[in-house]
Amino acid sequence: MKRTISTILIIAIAVSLAISYTSCTQSTGDYDALSDRLGELEKRVEHLEQGLDERGTGKSQAGKSQAAVTELHKIQTATLAAMADTNVARIASPGTFDDSNDITVSGTTSVGDFIVGYGAGGNGAVHGTYTIASDGRVTQTAYP
Repeated sequence: MKRTISTILIIAIAVSLAISYTSCTQSTGDYDALSDRLGELEKRVEHLEQGLDERGTGKSQAGKSQAAVTELHKIQTATLAAMADTNVARIASPGTFDDSNDITVSGTTSVGDFIVGYGAGGNGAVHGTYTIASDGRVTQTAYP
């Protein structure tokens, strides 16, 4: 996830620099301004990689909130994929799903089978706790 954010930010920096470069003349003052802007953008990327807000003064809650939403979407998608793969409309054993508790959808097929890197037993592929209903609806009950 960090690598994806860093890649996006580096692309944004490159685009910003290209736009700045095309609008600048070749004078020394413009070069210094462009260099300063690059330094500011690099500092922002560093702060984001460390989980800090843009000024570097405190932890960013926006990143945590987005991560929680993204993971909920991942669990919901995995649940529906497992249901579609087994051709069932209801989950046989609904309940709590987290990094150490998988939910069997039907037979030997479980929600965790559709999450890359998941292995019930606490390997870090899932950070939150979810309730999965028999109809496949997923509710996030906790996120660190």
